[in-house]
Amino acid sequence: MANRLKAYMDFLHGLPPTLTRTNFEAALTELYAHILQFLAQAIQMLKLALCNWRRERDPLEIAIDHAPARTSRVEVTKQIELR
Repeated sequence: MANRLKAYMDFLHGLPPTLTRTNFEAALTELYAHILQFLAQAIQMLKLALCNWRRERDPLEIAIDHAPARTSRVEVTKQIELR
């Protein structure tokens, strides 16, 4: 996302030092801040989803490892859900 703003940054550096440039620079800075906040939230959500996925997966793997050889994965899953 930030790479797409490079054209605006290049344009900004070519502007003379005026109030318009100052306002444009402030707007770009705010936009960059919003992009970074979005990316930080996305990373946090992915971490949480991964933790939840691991938490749900681990009991199933442990149960399958300790289940008798002729027990199917579906039967083990049902046993876990009944707990």
